[in-house]
Amino acid sequence: MTLPPTPALATDCVVFDPLGRVLLIRRQHEPGVGKHALQAGFVKIGETVESAGIREIREETGVAIAEINAAIASQHCSPQTRNRATGLAVL
Repeated sequence: MTLPPTPALATDCVVFDPLGRVLLIRRQHEPGVGKHALQAGFVKIGETVESAGIREIREETGVAIAEINAAIASQHCSPQTRNRATGLAVL
């Protein structure tokens, strides 16, 4: 995926089960093929951050989430691509 030259909005999702365990995926693409990661992806134009988080969780794990309880924003530069993205962790 080619990113635009402006900052992209991404969502990183943290899903806890009733015992407090975190739901992780195993990455299927670079960077980090085979490593554990949170569910994450880019927010589509016209999509809310919350709906993007719900969509990413469903796409990557098959788990249906009804609502997002919290959101935390951070800005970072990807060490792999050196592209700047604004990330939103949704809990």
